[in-house]
Amino acid sequence: MRLHTASHLVEFFIKKNPEFLSVEGSLVNSVKDRTDYLLAKNIDPQGLAELELQINNFIHQGHPVKFEFEDGLRIWCCDEIRMPCCGTHVLNTSEIGQVKLSRKNKGKGLNRIECSLT
Repeated sequence: MRLHTASHLVEFFIKKNPEFLSVEGSLVNSVKDRTDYLLAKNIDPQGLAELELQINNFIHQGHPVKFEFEDGLRIWCCDEIRMPCCGTHVLNTSEIGQVKLSRKNKGKGLNRIECSLT
């Protein structure tokens, strides 16, 4: 639940990056979240550190998580974030703890961002 909720936050904040193009695939298990993002320009170590800081700051603010239904879809809601999802989640971002991000270059513009809990 903690990693799954964190994966939504990573996606939300990386989509704010002007270089973001698309999500290419993902996998969440009990150890880490791995998502491949297509970016016009690869994210550098400083950009990854800034992304991690944004996410951890948001987590520690303690935002409640709730769900709504629209046209038969379950919508995950947290502050201004709204994403379709039927998975399990924490009730408040403060339950996630701190996340650590790492990046692997999977090819031109394809950035594999891994999120783990510390």
